[in-house]
Amino acid sequence: MGVPAKAAEIVWLELLPVDVPTVVGDVIEAINLGGPAVANVNGIDFLAGDGGADAPMHSNIFDLLTSSWGGPTGAGDFVEDPGLAEVISTGRWIGSGATQEIELINLTPGTTYLIQLYTGDQRACCGERFYHFEDGLGNASPTWSRNSLMTLLGQFTADSETQIMTMFLDPGASDPHLTGYVLSLASPPTLAANPTPAMDANDVLRDSSLSWSPSKFAGTHNVYFGAGFEDVNSATVPTAAGLDVNSFDPGRLDFDQAYFWRVDEVNGTPDKTVFKGSVWSFTAEPYSIQIPGPTIAVTASSFSNEFSMPEKSIDGSGLDADGKHAISPETMWFTASVDLDPWIQYEFEDILKLDRMTVWNSNSSAEIAIGWGAKDIVVEYSTDGQNWDVLEGANQLSRAPGLSTYDQYDEIDFGGAAAKFVRVNIESNWGGILMSYGLSEVQFSMIPVQARTPDPASGSSDVLPNATVSWRAGREAGQHTIYVSSDQDEVAGGLAASSTSNTNSLDLSSLDLQMDSTYYWRVDEV
Repeated sequence: MGVPAKAAEIVWLELLPVDVPTVVGDVIEAINLGGPAVANVNGIDFLAGDGGADAPMHSNIFDLLTSSWGGPTGAGDFVEDPGLAEVISTGRWIGSGATQEIELINLTPGTTYLIQLYTGDQRACCGERFYHFEDGLGNASPTWSRNSLMTLLGQFTADSETQIMTMFLDPGASDPHLTGYVLSLASPPTLAANPTPAMDANDVLRDSSLSWSPSKFAGTHNVYFGAGFEDVNSATVPTAAGLDVNSFDPGRLDFDQAYFWRVDEVNGTPDKTVFKGSVWSFTAEPYSIQIPGPTIAVTASSFSNEFSMPEKSIDGSGLDADGKHAISPETMWFTASVDLDPWIQYEFEDILKLDRMTVWNSNSSAEIAIGWGAKDIVVEYSTDGQNWDVLEGANQLSRAPGLSTYDQYDEIDFGGAAAKFVRVNIESNWGGILMSYGLSEVQFSMIPVQARTPDPASGSSDVLPNATVSWRAGREAGQHTIYVSSDQDEVAGGLAASSTSNTNSLDLSSLDLQMDSTYYWRVDEV
């Protein structure tokens, strides 16, 4: 029989009774040639008659196979099972004496597949026979009886579009009888799966632990962790070796850093076979987060017209995903044609710990000729709008070029200053001709020291009185004070009954909450 030029090694995993439902993940091909064996494919029984000569052949696509006894045009009916998944590869059976060959084609090189092979035929005519399978490299599976109604599970990573497996019957016997197979893209049972954090996750807490679903046969786990894909992918010395738990603490992560990690599973069998895992990645939380423009109130000393209101400086208009600002005046704020005391003020919903202010200066097409853009400035901040502090070091903004490629914005460091209000007082512009001034866009970022992302979300219904509520803890919080009441004003004013927690969750069962009632809650970080 022919062997493909590139035959992948098949790792034969185990034998399972066919009457045990088998979870095989994302099925891409399933076929049953007949016989009493039942393939349970993701909860669907895939049955093929009584095993007689006229037993129907089942598949999830027509014209899937040819075989030594006629295939879909020979004995028996060929039945399509629409409940099975769409096929992306096709296969054929070639019977010859005491062997039978399965050829899978249209595979994707580099993709790992699971193959489940079904046999089982209790016809009195044929007696008991024993089978085993081999891949094109001579790796043999366990041997089992055709009367045992078993399924053989194997795993391989395709290195070409074709994979051949050969079924062998006892020496001197003939008529190999294979009832079918299932090919799937399930996570191989030899590999770690389901990483936490999820693949490509962003904004991962700095103190997070890593965890995963262990493989079925793993005895221990080797973890590789680092800031570069290739370093982790090619590493041979584990960051942590021989773990007997499916979790790993990498220590405190760096802000806004991408990380890569890999878990190799070490079999619990005496040979201690190591199965190299996939490389997963995530990005740690940033030091600060942008304050959404719609949550900021803005006022100014004046504005030129209804198209250049102060709100234009925080609505993102004219700003693209790469940080470049357009040249249209309708995307910017301009003062009146004469403004003797120009300023613009921003108010946040609460007192926030500010990290920085990012400013795109006035960037209309006439900027170089006229120079509306603010030049010398004084930045003030306040917690109450009455008492103000001057931000040191914020004295001048750079000039915009008046081009749509403008991305040289200014970043002004607030250093964690607490503020609810920020005012930019403009003392001069870059033109020095007109007493009119402008800005294109202003963004603020804050250090997230307050509790956020409550669970259940605000406005949720059907929350059980004994549920556990949680939230994302504020940066640097050592303790949490939680207020809960049916009176919204009491909660807002801090007058409601409170509980203290050292974790970012609270069990509501201790509060004697009533069914069909609306409650308000708040978390203060200490």
